[in-house]
Amino acid sequence: MSTYDLYREWIVKNVPNSCAGQCTKYVNLMVKAFPELKKIRGHIRYWNDLEKKNKRSPHWWTKAPDGCIFDPTAVQFAHLEFHYEEWEEGQKEPTGKCPNCGEYSYDHNYLCSAKCEKEFREYIHS
Repeated sequence: MSTYDLYREWIVKNVPNSCAGQCTKYVNLMVKAFPELKKIRGHIRYWNDLEKKNKRSPHWWTKAPDGCIFDPTAVQFAHLEFHYEEWEEGQKEPTGKCPNCGEYSYDHNYLCSAKCEKEFREYIHS
């Protein structure tokens, strides 16, 4: 049995299908079981059909020494087409969410962009 098979088997045996919102817990458990795996922080980016736009969601996953991703809670995204975006040290951190569109805002700005600020002001004053 390959190492990758061991990772997949561990996920099947230890992670329930109802694991949404529990990526940190299961990544920590998986790294404890397989210390060679690296814990990775970042986001998944996916297409939201209802809103007709790309969305980002904070997430944790693991990476094998050769760079292959093993995500113990990927089942929660099975209905989505998505990709992983790894957070890099020094990258800007979100400080909130825009009340106009729901995207992240940065540098303690209330709204995420000039476009959202304009739309939000128009809504407030209508």
